[in-house]
Amino acid sequence: MSEGFRPHVPPDQQIPELTARAVIIGALLGAVFAAANAYVGLKVGLTVSASIPVAVVSMAILRAARGERKILENNMAQTVGSAGESLAAGIIFTIPALYLWGAAPDFGKLALTTLLGGTLGVLFMIPLRRFLIVQEHENLPYPEGTACAEVLKAGEEGGSAASKVFLGLGVGALYGLGLKVFGVLKESLAIPLKLGGSGAAATGGYSTSLSLYTTPSLLGVGYILGIRVGGMMLAGAALGTLVLIPLMGFAGDYLDGIVPPATVAMSDLNPGDLHGNYIKYIGAGAVTCGGLISLFKTLMRFAASMRKSLAHRRGVAEQAEAKGEQPRTNQDLPYKVVFTIGLACIGAMWAMGVVSSLWAALAVVLFSGIFVAVSSQIVGLVGASSNPVSGMTITTLLGTALILTANGAAGTAGMVQTISVGAVVCIAACMAGDTSQDLKTGFLLGATPRRQQIGELVGTVTCALVLAMIIPFILQKPGPDGSMILNIEGPVADGVIQAENPEFQAPQANIMKAIVEGIFTGNLPWTLILIGMALAFVVELLGAPSLPFAVGLYLPFGMSMAVFSGGLFRWFSNARHGEKNSEKGVLAASGLIAGEALIGLSSIGALWFMASTMDNPPTNAPLMGEHYFPGGDSAYGTDWLTLAAFVAIGLLLLRTCRASTKNA
Repeated sequence: MSEGFRPHVPPDQQIPELTARAVIIGALLGAVFAAANAYVGLKVGLTVSASIPVAVVSMAILRAARGERKILENNMAQTVGSAGESLAAGIIFTIPALYLWGAAPDFGKLALTTLLGGTLGVLFMIPLRRFLIVQEHENLPYPEGTACAEVLKAGEEGGSAASKVFLGLGVGALYGLGLKVFGVLKESLAIPLKLGGSGAAATGGYSTSLSLYTTPSLLGVGYILGIRVGGMMLAGAALGTLVLIPLMGFAGDYLDGIVPPATVAMSDLNPGDLHGNYIKYIGAGAVTCGGLISLFKTLMRFAASMRKSLAHRRGVAEQAEAKGEQPRTNQDLPYKVVFTIGLACIGAMWAMGVVSSLWAALAVVLFSGIFVAVSSQIVGLVGASSNPVSGMTITTLLGTALILTANGAAGTAGMVQTISVGAVVCIAACMAGDTSQDLKTGFLLGATPRRQQIGELVGTVTCALVLAMIIPFILQKPGPDGSMILNIEGPVADGVIQAENPEFQAPQANIMKAIVEGIFTGNLPWTLILIGMALAFVVELLGAPSLPFAVGLYLPFGMSMAVFSGGLFRWFSNARHGEKNSEKGVLAASGLIAGEALIGLSSIGALWFMASTMDNPPTNAPLMGEHYFPGGDSAYGTDWLTLAAFVAIGLLLLRTCRASTKNA
């Protein structure tokens, strides 16, 4: 209970909050961080919270603007701006599957899916606010929301936090230019590891390949997640690369014939092919099991918390609000308005073809209602980074597929409908978690919930439109003949043209796609998937979280190694500067992610422009041709320069924490 709690701004004090400049600043920053999270999330399957970076940058902008700046106005800017990250997460976990099936949604359908899912997430959370945020104040800390409130309160006294974000932004952009435009840096480094055997085949003796993705965005993600999560991802990657791939290579020397799902003999596959044909399915099974286990744990916590009288004081509070007796800090959007808008969203979803059947619409209502409540509560316990949205989405897909197949749905149309339902629910769950964190920040600061809820809806609209334009732009690129080709890795349907070296892994979407295909067609290597599920279960028995382990097993080794490297720098920072100061490096890490992503998006835009204006346009980055070192990509000079630049960025994060110690 929170009867003795006093917010930073008293309820009887009226200061600027929902202002035009706060909304505009929040919408612009939300668009930037939505694009950055979409870009990075499609590569590695992870997103990072945007609330604190948006709060810090908006703080700097408002400080430079004319007129009096108030803390609740700053809070409104971060409320509007933080919506983009949650919407991006919901999209990248599901929508790319439609592209792989050749059923890419147009701008209108993609915008509606994002907008309606995000709106449902905000609306369904509103009736839970008084219980989760107010009554459970002492039991649900909402880590990101509480941290954001502390940042905003510290910002009233000045500080240099924004400079760290801009420093990271600049460094990430410079690295992106070297990688995507000039080609003086490489995206990854690889070292073949082979002992014994003979011949060029990867199956001769112990054979595998170690790699490192040397991009600042992955380093930044690892710094934010920390060494524990990064270590679990590396453990999964090590099992796949150092154990399973050499084991398959060894077995392949003694096997005759083809082992599905590969279409050639196992002895003819190199380590990368073994990962793509076998390890990815084992990883998909591990992610599925890890997500479901994480969800089960969440439901147990949720049930225990909800037993504490959800209806306590609700009737009295609603009567007081009807009489105008509620203080400013306890005023929500009227429930009648919430219900009306929610009903309109469901109707629009059906009428405009986001879902095309009554059963699909009912599935949206059922699973959104359940998982919005679960998501809103669990982020209060463990934070948004540990929110098991993957498990919620997998459960939604399984339930929806069973409902639709039982009512006659089949083929690609049924699979598309299932993914569409999963997309709406996933977006709603992500958005509910973000809304909960923002309302916790507002509760601590003394904001007006009703105004924040309006801000969340505004941010949902603006960021949904931005993402609907950016997602197709990222997932497709012009081919040599001017036709559109897919820039996503994964099995594609007949007639879908895919880039030779797709830039984006879209790991979560590939897993969701595999699950739905397995239910509708049965054409999945279930043995490999069950092996992966058993691996995740074993990891849980060891007392470790299986989901990051499973993601590491699914992704290429180099990506997990890069995330672990970021976590290692975070560990060094904790040891050298203390945990409180190392937390400030998160701002610079967020800037790294945004800076590289903005250059990456710009390079994609340049490719589109060149394709429409040049006779022989480049089809991939770097835009300026081969590396400037003799020997091209294989040049040792480029390798060492890339590695030095990667390490330098990590050292810069350490330096940022040391500088913040002096300026604190």
